[in-house]
Amino acid sequence: IGEAVALIRQDCLQLLAELEARLDFDEDLPPMDAGALRQGVEGLQARIEVALRTARQGSLLRQGLQVAIVGRPNVGKSSLLNAWTRTNRAIVTEIAGTTRDVLEAGLVVGGVPITLLDTAGIREA
Repeated sequence: IGEAVALIRQDCLQLLAELEARLDFDEDLPPMDAGALRQGVEGLQARIEVALRTARQGSLLRQGLQVAIVGRPNVGKSSLLNAWTRTNRAIVTEIAGTTRDVLEAGLVVGGVPITLLDTAGIREA
């Protein structure tokens, strides 16, 4: 992504130099091609949008997602964590309130790292 941004920056600076030269020395330069200018700006915009999408995807692949499993006590949150991760990380019993601290477990879905967070059950106050 760094190389793409450097090239976009270089092209932006060239376009800026052209526009500033036109402001200062328009009478000494050949007529401006407004269509080419518009195409240049639109091309830069498209390249910037692609770079931003690529950066977002790269960030997602590096940092991943955190997904909290929330719900009432004893509805299967810990069982879901164990099933998704194919582990026995969380204790599963019929006794409500077994999970007191947040449990974390990792897995990868479609190349994206996911951290599952098993939480204590939500109770009415």
